[in-house]
Amino acid sequence: MTPRFIVIFVALLATAGCSHAIRVVTTPDAKESEQHLIARAFSGSSNDDYTRGKFSNPLAGTLTVTSPYGVKRAGNRKNEGVDLRATLRTKVRAINSGKVVLVARFPQEGLMTIIDHGRGIFSIYMHLSDVSVKQNEMVKSGQTVAYSGDTGEG
Repeated sequence: MTPRFIVIFVALLATAGCSHAIRVVTTPDAKESEQHLIARAFSGSSNDDYTRGKFSNPLAGTLTVTSPYGVKRAGNRKNEGVDLRATLRTKVRAINSGKVVLVARFPQEGLMTIIDHGRGIFSIYMHLSDVSVKQNEMVKSGQTVAYSGDTGEG
């Protein structure tokens, strides 16, 4: 049976320009494409349940959705996540406990992090200015994992 994945996608859009240095853990090159790195992150999904309690918001305070799931974008692409407004360098928290399976910078998504929460549940954070966790690190629910930014083209 093919595993079922639930992906909780959060794109954080900054309301100011980004002038901070970006620490990159993984950068795709000719040998390993963006799609391959992302597919590899999802393929290692754990059957363990890392979650603790309810899932929480990745940002403190009231959330402002700037682009809901399913909205069509340039090039007739569909937004497959929810974009949230945040001021530049706002703390981004893990929505639940899990294992960081990817920290990378891509042209479209910018600096991004993927967390495996176990049992096929992942959260993806994109367009970050900086990341405060490392690949393969275990994180706790509510832990600061990154800071909002405006990296990437998408």
